[in-house]
Amino acid sequence: MEAQRASDARYRTLFELAPEGIVVADADGHYIDANTAICRMLGYSRDELLQLHASDVAAPAEIPYIAPAFEAVTAGVDYARKWQLLRKDGSTFPAEVVAALLPDGNPMGMIRDVTEREETAKIARAAEERTRFALQSAHVGIWDLDCLTGAFRWSEILESQFGLQPGTFEGTFNAFVERVHPDDRESVRATFEKAEASGGDFSAQNRVVWPDGTTRWLRGVGRILLDERGTPVRGVGISLDITERLLLEQEFQQAQKMEAVGRLAGGVAHDFNNLLTVIMGYCELLLADVGQGDPRGVELLEIQKAGTRAAGLTRQLLAFSRKQIIEPTLLDLNQIALDLRAMLGRLIGEDIKVVLGLQPELGLVRADRGQVEQIVMNLAVNARDAMPNGGTLAIETANVELDEHYSRTHVDVKAGHYVALTVTDTGTGMTPEVQARLFEPFFTTKEPGKGTGLGMATVYAIVARSGGSVGVYSEVGTGTAFKVYFPRADPAEVVVDAPAPSAEPMLARKPCSWLRTRRDFANWPGDSCSDWGTPY
Repeated sequence: MEAQRASDARYRTLFELAPEGIVVADADGHYIDANTAICRMLGYSRDELLQLHASDVAAPAEIPYIAPAFEAVTAGVDYARKWQLLRKDGSTFPAEVVAALLPDGNPMGMIRDVTEREETAKIARAAEERTRFALQSAHVGIWDLDCLTGAFRWSEILESQFGLQPGTFEGTFNAFVERVHPDDRESVRATFEKAEASGGDFSAQNRVVWPDGTTRWLRGVGRILLDERGTPVRGVGISLDITERLLLEQEFQQAQKMEAVGRLAGGVAHDFNNLLTVIMGYCELLLADVGQGDPRGVELLEIQKAGTRAAGLTRQLLAFSRKQIIEPTLLDLNQIALDLRAMLGRLIGEDIKVVLGLQPELGLVRADRGQVEQIVMNLAVNARDAMPNGGTLAIETANVELDEHYSRTHVDVKAGHYVALTVTDTGTGMTPEVQARLFEPFFTTKEPGKGTGLGMATVYAIVARSGGSVGVYSEVGTGTAFKVYFPRADPAEVVVDAPAPSAEPMLARKPCSWLRTRRDFANWPGDSCSDWGTPY
């Protein structure tokens, strides 16, 4: 008996001091015992609680589940469920209930208030959702590496940065390295190995190759966590696609360089023009005094010719430096192309076929007619020099719309409606190194004395001045395409200062679409363009 009393005393002490609520009920669900914790949890005294049924402390929506719960516990089934319980003051709270059958046949339930835990989880979920939204909005990818197993987990954003569909990344470090550009793989491996050796944070910037062959630039920041023995156990980090930013930086640097050289060229051109005025003036005076047959007249004429050529160079410098006086008017690029066709035929020679692809109902542009003609002539001359053995020169016009993606990667170009002028040749093409320097002032691939290196720089300056953009696509041995975008004029501007269109019908029946992709080079139209344009 003494041992039984001691056992009962221990049970009662544990029962009363337990931090979790404990209740004992009969088979019908009426409470027959309760500890202090559950009384405090529900807001009842012990005597009040022992007068209640289980349905009295359950939220109304939970009442239908009480009888099945008691039946399960009475049958000896282990029972655990989260309930919404009802306090004496009418408020509810979430609770985890674990129940079992006592040796005397009465069900006993242990109850834990999980309000604080659920609030903490709710706050954590909200913080996670905000973080996920911020990362997704900023297009930031996340990765998590288990250094012990080699498992590599990527977020969907990171998969998209590698050109993968969600859930298709194989999940290994080697699979990641295989998608890094071959020239950058060793540096990426070295960065990870160094971080694993010492732990801490690291950063890397490298190229990745998409399944379709596209190359993108990524910048990542990561952290390697070590255990107490210095063994790497986990790596976490983020990644950002910086391709567009790098392109924008390159565009900005090019614009700054062009602006600086333009200022220098403008100053030199003005001073040079002043000197030319004196030279040409005295040359004319001397020519007026030289008699017929005087050999000095031939020499003076040569001086005058050289001065005239120098004056042309000065005009190019002024156009490049944006200090030339211009008269912008509303222009129809189709009409300009038609008006220049005869001159182009004489300029580039009979062994080069000129083909026009002019879109009907082309929008108007506001620009200086002389400068637009200068663009066409410069591009035509470059095309001629690239086709020493003859070929095809195509001039195309089209209404286009440049989206936000294009404007983000091209300085000073706004998204909107434009008119595109495309000049394509079937010449020798250019290497990537030449393309990178194509618009630099005084850069030329021609022999000494054959070019000033200002032609393409002038084209760039004129187009930039009009608010447009110029780009080039070229492949060695295949050809080159220049695409010039002019902002389309407001339709409300109805007065056209350019000459009225001629009665001659439009030459193009459908727009030329050469050089849209690399595949187009493999299917170069060559001489088979008579179905959409007219050669000259």
